[in-house]
Amino acid sequence: MLSSRTTNLPNGWRFIQSLMKRKLLYTREELLDWRPLVKTQLRTLGCKQQATKRLDTKAHDARCLWDAIAKHPDDLNEQLAFWCQKARKSRANY
Repeated sequence: MLSSRTTNLPNGWRFIQSLMKRKLLYTREELLDWRPLVKTQLRTLGCKQQATKRLDTKAHDARCLWDAIAKHPDDLNEQLAFWCQKARKSRANY
């Protein structure tokens, strides 16, 4: 499948070639057309990946807590119910 010329490729190109070979084998096993897969790979090749800004869970929980305190300043049970709903967590049992 691969020609003997592939041994002269730099390491980075060998990696790309092995990756594309694995994708080709996958499409053959799954009886899929390989062209759309390769087209999307080539379209993004060399493009800088945009990182998504993730909010860590502690910061999210703290933000939910401040919202709960602001919305229900006098009632602890309402704060707890609001926080559980907004943070999508259950009440802790100790």
